[in-house]
Amino acid sequence: MWEEVVQDDLVCIADRPGGDLVCMDKEDGSIWFWFHDVADDNLVMVADSFEEFICGFSCEEPANDNNDEPEMSLSPELDKLLREKAQEHNK
Repeated sequence: MWEEVVQDDLVCIADRPGGDLVCMDKEDGSIWFWFHDVADDNLVMVADSFEEFICGFSCEEPANDNNDEPEMSLSPELDKLLREKAQEHNK
């Protein structure tokens, strides 16, 4: 389904809420985010490998007693990148 929008050397491995995609480079295994609503520079490399990408996740215990499910967060660098892209989109 995403073959028409991402480059031929990438394969979509996940989608994010809002329509952005997580892609893997077929040749070197690097991980890229494809931002659907960014005209230029809509591909950003976020990890050199799938292992590095997954190891960047962390699991935190719930902050309050009303929520029994743990929250998952991204590495600070990846979180910063996503916030910057969101700010660019909102300009």
